[in-house]
Amino acid sequence: MRYSEDVYDRARAELARRRQSAESTYYQHAETIRQNAPEIYKEEQRIRNSFFKLVAQYLGGDTEGGIERIQSDNLSAQQRLRLMLKEKGYPEDYLDTHYYCERCKDTGSAGGVTCECMKVLLKRFSAMELNEKSSIRPERFEDVRLDIYPDNEVCEKMRKVIGFLESYVERFDPYGENKSLFFYGSTGTGKTFLSSCIATALNEKGVMVSFGTAFELLKRLEDENFGRVNGDSMREMIDADLLIIDDLGCEYHSKFSEAALYNLINSRMNLHKATIVSTNLNTQELKNTYNDRITSRLMGAFTPIRFFGSDVRLMLKRKSIGQ
Repeated sequence: MRYSEDVYDRARAELARRRQSAESTYYQHAETIRQNAPEIYKEEQRIRNSFFKLVAQYLGGDTEGGIERIQSDNLSAQQRLRLMLKEKGYPEDYLDTHYYCERCKDTGSAGGVTCECMKVLLKRFSAMELNEKSSIRPERFEDVRLDIYPDNEVCEKMRKVIGFLESYVERFDPYGENKSLFFYGSTGTGKTFLSSCIATALNEKGVMVSFGTAFELLKRLEDENFGRVNGDSMREMIDADLLIIDDLGCEYHSKFSEAALYNLINSRMNLHKATIVSTNLNTQELKNTYNDRITSRLMGAFTPIRFFGSDVRLMLKRKSIGQ
């Protein structure tokens, strides 16, 4: 998969931050031990020096069994060190360096190949890069306002919708199977706002979310397909833990856009990955706009969520001027 240099830079910077954090914690612990338990500190330093001696033996092509002896001594010393720490009231691993990824020690590479932690970071920052191109601003569930609904019945219905979506975020499992949702309702009823709330909340939990309007996402795919820009957004959208396609029906309709939309929805269904699609179109308008392969999946495989009320933006404007 192709990633931009900016995505690689972000991933490397995050690895460096993790590495620095782990090593900084170790040095703080080592200084604490040096001041409060110097005998443990000396033992720990001796073990570290024996490690460097082991490396030197290995590089020197040891053939006399020196490596095995040093390894055995080192293991015994580590066990002794852990016992000394425990006797002084410290955790046994107090002087270990706790890397985020023990496999690669937060370097991004293990055994000469890219580590899984680096692959995860590349996908995450690639999704973020894609989302940064979106015109939709981040929103939060804390900013939802139910007081703008003058109708109590509509207010109660939307309260249930919001509660369902908050539970959806809490239960979302990037490694499991999650429901795909289909948001529908008239213009301005909060579909984009709540989609953004979902994206923000899940992104903060470390879930990889690709989010944008149908126009933006499909235009990006078209530009890449015809060589106008570089990238592999199709793969990024398919690989994302959650894909949110907002305002379906606003995009320029063409054979390419329809084929790309079907490929996105169908590929993610086959991979058991969740997708959220929102639209202002009614059922008949959907059928008139898209082929049966797309509409059958949206109406048959997605959980429908109806949004109620009038234009929220207009209600907010009226409330702000006291009408």
